Amino acid sequence: MKRRDPRRVAAGYALTVSLATMRNYLVSGRVVPITSSAGANLWETHRPSSKVDLSRIDRDPLYERLGLDRTTREVLEFARQDPAGYVGTLVPMFLFAVGVQGAPSGSWDVQPLLLVMCLAYLFVSLLWRPARALPTWFLHAFVWSHLAQMTVFLSNQYGFRLILPMYVAMVPIVAGGLAWVGVRAVRLLAPIW
Repeated sequence: MKRRDPRRVAAGYALTVSLATMRNYLVSGRVVPITSSAGANLWETHRPSSKVDLSRIDRDPLYERLGLDRTTREVLEFARQDPAGYVGTLVPMFLFAVGVQGAPSGSWDVQPLLLVMCLAYLFVSLLWRPARALPTWFLHAFVWSHLAQMTVFLSNQYGFRLILPMYVAMVPIVAGGLAWVGVRAVRLLAPIW
């Protein structure tokens, strides 16, 4: 079995994530790692806990050099000073992105189609070798980078789910796996018929 080169997966991931940074550079003429609207979005979901000291963030030289807005600085300090609390704010957003729509509000309301699609994608990716072949890496990079983005950023604004592109990229993988299962089932059942 041929091993996957993690550098190629990382390159696919970086190319997918870097599109927004390139757009920001073209629009503003300087490198902007995160826009102020994205910083506000971060803060909505990951508000710092009482354990976080925010007294020095306005004068932090690294934040100044990067040109980060106040809300982004607060979330970064939250992640740095209270990592367990920060991870606790990521879990509901991750669950929401994979179909547990009630997770941000503390309930277990599920959108079955989305949850089944995520589980099917995971199983097909793990169990069906062609789903891990080189031509599929861009799809996987898109799915995983989009899932990471939707876990970090608020993925439900104004009542709309903002995660559909991730699911569209899962369709070819899941469909290929289902087709493979169908062909295997027909071959196994053919002698019985």
